[in-house]
Amino acid sequence: MKFRFTGGEKLVGAIVVTVLTALTIGQHQLSQAQSPIAPPKPAAESGEKNPETILVEGLGRLTLAKTLEGQQSTPNAVIFSPDNQLVLAGGSDTDPLLRIWSVKTGQKVSQTRAQRTSVKALAITPNEKLLVSSGSDGSINFWNLVEGKYLGIALEHGNTVLALTVTPDGKTLISGGLEGIRLWTVQPPRRPLYRLNWVGNFVYSLGMKSDGVTLASGHEDGEVHFWDIREGKFLSKFAAHPQAVSQLLYTPDGKNLITGSLDRTIKIWDTSNNQLLFTLIGHTARIRSLALHPNGQILASASNDGVRLWDVTTGKQLAWFDNNSDWVESLAFSPDGQYLASGNYDFKIRLWQFVR
Repeated sequence: MKFRFTGGEKLVGAIVVTVLTALTIGQHQLSQAQSPIAPPKPAAESGEKNPETILVEGLGRLTLAKTLEGQQSTPNAVIFSPDNQLVLAGGSDTDPLLRIWSVKTGQKVSQTRAQRTSVKALAITPNEKLLVSSGSDGSINFWNLVEGKYLGIALEHGNTVLALTVTPDGKTLISGGLEGIRLWTVQPPRRPLYRLNWVGNFVYSLGMKSDGVTLASGHEDGEVHFWDIREGKFLSKFAAHPQAVSQLLYTPDGKNLITGSLDRTIKIWDTSNNQLLFTLIGHTARIRSLALHPNGQILASASNDGVRLWDVTTGKQLAWFDNNSDWVESLAFSPDGQYLASGNYDFKIRLWQFVR
């Protein structure tokens, strides 16, 4: 698969990518000073912290396959192409670029500027034609991936956009951030539909259920809100954490909701009754990123102490590796489940490969 950029503002090439959203949080809003809770007791660790390979139950041995270099800042968002050939990453305030690497060679393919300031979220529409990016500048950018055409800044928030998701039918883009939740039409002429939540309770994370109707949003006060986007109305809410819900995602079957928080815990909920199934304890700092394996059963989580892998069905910790004590900001599984990418504070992206 070929992919190249020409010019500072255009994304050129043909790439097919599945829907993956990488959510990160503004450092000014989520400082460690907001986390007075004492560090939880770590879960029982699986093996050494920095082994050559890590045995992961059900998936095989996890091996550090490649280290991708070329970032000039922390990779805030990481995604894979659906053929597992490419990795795309977005940078922070000092380096608001999108960069592409080859999984096979580990070499950088190309790069382009994505936002005026940091890239906070990336999403791909289900029809695999549009790439969407957002950031702390409040703008939402579109690229046509089939024609290789940069479509420009189509939509604007008045403040930082921290989360993006697209409905399964590909018709509606949902964005959340420091001024609430907005819905937009994806097809031109792109326009706002309505707001679900206004200024007053910052939205840090979004999750779209597979039914295409139910949206979950994670908030500054630790609550999760549910919305019917077809009717544009609020459904219900519950208190998930004592601090902000920094990460949120549904399992593919929609039966479970997974939340990560500044309180350093991850929780798995039964969506039929919002009952808590498991609390995953082990990280010693806020949850920076969550990624779910395509099988829907293995969860990866990132924090200041590295990456941990969990069994969603039992809540058991399967593995932990700390990337040589480096903080991890972003995570993504490849569509075939063979690779896990971690974006680190040392400006590197590490590709971990499952080998049976």
